[in-house]
Amino acid sequence: MKYLYYITFLYLMLHINACTSFEYEPAILEVVEVKYVTYTSAMVEFNVSSYGSNTDQSKSFGICYNTTGDPDIEDEKIMIRNWSKENPENYMMSLDNLLPNTEYYVRVFMWGLYFDPNDSDQGRSLTYSDILTIKTKDVNMLLDDRDGQQYPVITIGDQQWMAQNLAYDAGEGSMRHCLMDKGTQYWESYENDPRYGYLYNYETALNVCPEGWRLPSDADWQQLELALGVSEADIATKALRGDSIGVVLKGLLFNNHSGQNSSNATGFNVLPGGYFSKQNNEYMGVTHSSNFYSSTLKTDLQGMAISRFISSSFNGIKEGLTRTDNYLPVRCVKD
Repeated sequence: MKYLYYITFLYLMLHINACTSFEYEPAILEVVEVKYVTYTSAMVEFNVSSYGSNTDQSKSFGICYNTTGDPDIEDEKIMIRNWSKENPENYMMSLDNLLPNTEYYVRVFMWGLYFDPNDSDQGRSLTYSDILTIKTKDVNMLLDDRDGQQYPVITIGDQQWMAQNLAYDAGEGSMRHCLMDKGTQYWESYENDPRYGYLYNYETALNVCPEGWRLPSDADWQQLELALGVSEADIATKALRGDSIGVVLKGLLFNNHSGQNSSNATGFNVLPGGYFSKQNNEYMGVTHSSNFYSSTLKTDLQGMAISRFISSSFNGIKEGLTRTDNYLPVRCVKD
């Protein structure tokens, strides 16, 4: 009897120790650097030095932010879901569509799953980094008296450019960018986001800019390229030029779709909204490129205008041609 009691006691002790031996270890997140802060965007680099007890295949990273303090997942957030990298490392995520001259409170978070060997149910975890603050830059705004809309204005070299696509409803010859893109994990309604603006055919684009502004010519685009370091020789001989001019012109939204090949360092904030092809009767280049009209026609090709093409597939800027019946976004330059 005494022997049976001893065995029972030993079994109970071992069972209790087994049930209490698991201790959850949280992930370790740390913000490394905030860079490329403009009037609407910033890039946050952060380090995951440990996943803790979370499984390698079941975690999601994100950034939550607000303007009041103590941000959490109930506030504005962006996420990378179903992260599958096995080893912790540094990551970068982009904040976009911020307000100018505004202080934001930001922190990185990680949702994860872990398994307690003593429990048949899997646990759910939520880990935050420390809070940091980001102050966006101030910017001058252009008021369009026709409809009351405002546009940020930036200076590049000796030129002043609208740093947002024109969103004026010009009636015939213009169309709202109304595609709902569900092709990626970043669902976006272009119709409800004024930054994508309207799309215009060439004839309308030529006359749609507010008073005192104009559709840039091919020479205007070349002047911008020269100010950003492209050589005159490259402009004269190459269609694709400037090793990194696209990087500094592309908005950080490009990074969410196509890797980390944009900084938006100029604040020009090109968005990957593509354009509408009249010939194909469909949107082209959505999520990975943008194509802008110049006012300059290709004299030896009827119905073709010189354009500028910016894409996630290269870091430069490309001089191209587009049909004048296509509908493209418009950026205006000051007279």
